[in-house]
Amino acid sequence: MPASPEPLTERILPRAGLRRWLAIVGWCLIPFVRLVAVALLLAASGVTEDAFTWAAGRTTGALLNVYLIAVTLVGLPPVVAKLIAIGKLGGASTERVARWRGAVVPTTVIALLLTVLTESSIVEFGVATALSSPLPFVVSFAGNFLMRVPQAGAFWLSVVALLTVAALGRQPVPGRFPEDRSLGLKGVGQLVTTILFYYIVLLTPSVLIGTSRFQDFVAVLSLFALGLIALVVAVWTVHSRMAAERMRAVAEARAAYAKAYREAANHTDEDTARQLRVGRMLLDGAESIHEWPFDDRAQRVLGLLLSGVITGVVVRLAVFVLGI
Repeated sequence: MPASPEPLTERILPRAGLRRWLAIVGWCLIPFVRLVAVALLLAASGVTEDAFTWAAGRTTGALLNVYLIAVTLVGLPPVVAKLIAIGKLGGASTERVARWRGAVVPTTVIALLLTVLTESSIVEFGVATALSSPLPFVVSFAGNFLMRVPQAGAFWLSVVALLTVAALGRQPVPGRFPEDRSLGLKGVGQLVTTILFYYIVLLTPSVLIGTSRFQDFVAVLSLFALGLIALVVAVWTVHSRMAAERMRAVAEARAAYAKAYREAANHTDEDTARQLRVGRMLLDGAESIHEWPFDDRAQRVLGLLLSGVITGVVVRLAVFVLGI
């Protein structure tokens, strides 16, 4: 268990107030600071004669990274708050899983992996050039790593959230009917909906800006599909638990209704009619128990998010087909 349950970025940033927002703005400036610093070092070392043209061609990528950093740093606290609440629902076992969000090693490893996958300067200028003039490439790698830390933190937090939801599905339902038709698990739907919202918000610019080639579009679409599958798999355990609880309640109510129905069929009086009405109400109530941890509002939000993604995918496919 990590010494602190706070994600790495939350340990670095101030807690709240103006200092936090200034720190977020400073972190968002890293892509452009990196771009200018590397361009200056490339020019000073003679690696390229027109370093600033090289930098200008990467302005769009820097803007995309600013957007990704801003969304992840602003979006992490709401997800953390919902994750803490979900962890408490299942007791010590799920709280233990939720505290993994503070693990530094996975976040650092993911950030390094993302940096290695996205660092193209060495490939572009060659290994021999990087070895003879290493400073620009070291600065580029270090800046790239700092840019990837928020993304790695968001990815690891999402993984821990889904693991917590899956662990919660192995526990007894925390709520009861009829006080709560979602059996105390509405927060799970809110957490998953929030993660999906930020997931789509982060991937949409990559679809619009970073998919000039069809293979890039397929890669981003595959990444989205894998994330969606992971969400469904994690929620499935909770769904199974809720469906089992609903089935039990419906079976009990149906048995009571059947008994009242048979009595009413044999002889009708005020008492048997009342029992029949009560039995019908109990059955209707049991059948209203949710099988998924999404209330009506969350279902509408999910529908809007997924329909928006489908629309974007169709439009992008049409662009590729028409060759625009």
